[in-house]
Amino acid sequence: MKHKYRMTSVLIAASMLSGALYSAQLTASAKISTETSMHDSKTAENGYFLGDVDNNGQVDVIDAVILQEWIVQRPGMTINNVNAADLYPDESLNSVDLTILKRQLQSGEPPQWISTKTEEPLGELIEPTVQKFGNLTPSTGECRVLSVFVEFADAKYTHALPADTLTQQLFGSGNEGYPYDSVSDWYSRASYGNLHIEGDAIYYSLPGKMADYMTDDRNFEAFAMPVLSELDAFIDFSQYDANNDGIIDCISLGVPLDENSDQKLKDYWWGCTATWWHNYNFSVDGKQLYKYIILDTQPYADTIRDVKSVLTHEMGHSLGLPDYYLYDVGDDWTAYHGDAGYERMDDSIGDFSSFSKLILGWLHENEVQWFSGGAQRFRLRDSSEQGSCLIIPINSEIGNITSEYFIVEYITPNNNNEDYKWWWINDSGVRIFHVNAELKPTDWFGLTNFKYEQFSEFYTGPDGIRITRLVNDGKGFYHTGDICSYGTSNFAAYDSNGYQTIDTGITVEIGEFDGEAYIVTVRK
Repeated sequence: MKHKYRMTSVLIAASMLSGALYSAQLTASAKISTETSMHDSKTAENGYFLGDVDNNGQVDVIDAVILQEWIVQRPGMTINNVNAADLYPDESLNSVDLTILKRQLQSGEPPQWISTKTEEPLGELIEPTVQKFGNLTPSTGECRVLSVFVEFADAKYTHALPADTLTQQLFGSGNEGYPYDSVSDWYSRASYGNLHIEGDAIYYSLPGKMADYMTDDRNFEAFAMPVLSELDAFIDFSQYDANNDGIIDCISLGVPLDENSDQKLKDYWWGCTATWWHNYNFSVDGKQLYKYIILDTQPYADTIRDVKSVLTHEMGHSLGLPDYYLYDVGDDWTAYHGDAGYERMDDSIGDFSSFSKLILGWLHENEVQWFSGGAQRFRLRDSSEQGSCLIIPINSEIGNITSEYFIVEYITPNNNNEDYKWWWINDSGVRIFHVNAELKPTDWFGLTNFKYEQFSEFYTGPDGIRITRLVNDGKGFYHTGDICSYGTSNFAAYDSNGYQTIDTGITVEIGEFDGEAYIVTVRK
């Protein structure tokens, strides 16, 4: 009987939606309050359809009637899902929301699904952009690393950890020193479990002096080849090609340096990631090299944290990521500043940003949300713990991650960002990056690379186009109530001269934190 009464009321009220009474009655605007949301909201467990006011799993004329009667404050009328009723995301229910709902019903367009489920089917991983850069360290799946610590006739490690202890420290589990418990565990957290690293650490002694293996052009291959050639008699290098692409997954070569070492040695053996270039046909056990790491940190008990920190950064290069910090600019070389300005490929502090993880293929399709115009509301979870980000395209199509866009993420000092606490940072919040991830062909076998990385002929210095810039640089995180719009530093598109001068018409509003995620509204 109740169902029959409701349908009769709906039929009567539905006839009012297109008549004069409709426009006359919708004069009030009802503000969504915390009390209303707490009392009336019965949001479905996994999410809801935008416009499903009665929260029954479908959007129909009944929802329009309920919304109208609630707006005109008919006694006893309730909204089962105020979030679904707020079709124009301004945290108020009024004739604008009802108009949008009517148009949606008339057009026959399928309603938008808003997911609220914490654990949902993740779908497919987005293809790693770094795959286009060559046979790099695999960014997903299995990876095998060999870390060789080399001594010379005139340079030894003074109090090195035993090789088995060093292997456990670098590639084991359950170690102290979180988040630098091990390189393997660090990358497992960074990749959300999508990259599994195993490895070995060994020592090796070269017969010559350290300076004997230095070249005028800083060609580390002259140092690496005798090490690898000699080890070939004892090591099966094929075990370090987990994806079987013919290239050793990842190899690092450490050298002994301390504060008393000659400055020329320190300047030459600077930690870096090099590309195997001069002796292309060199191989061991049928496996060639592409990227390899030089480590200038020492395998001692009191410096092992530094070894892990440097390796996590340098392996980022081996995976295909560039440096984000600035070259040849003096003392202020970091690209990002302030509490929100830490990234593994900038200053080697904290985790990778969502942009880095996106390029490495660690995000699933439904973990990346896209702004498509108008006014849209998004939910950003802690990307320190799970994949979650928002991309706002700038003159490019949805789905194009090698273009110009803004990328928005929410981070906390959790997991790999526990590193923040070493720098007395306990804040969390939303941050935005301005990205230009265009690609260009290289001279190597049709491979590509970032068009604006620092060694590219298109790179014009820190004042020109950069791969990433931190929006509102140096002013910390965004929190509830903050608004980002044109005029905020780095929140503009690049013009034809490579400067950020073009107003995109985009505004980003940081809404409430609902206990799990920040609500972010984007308008254009």
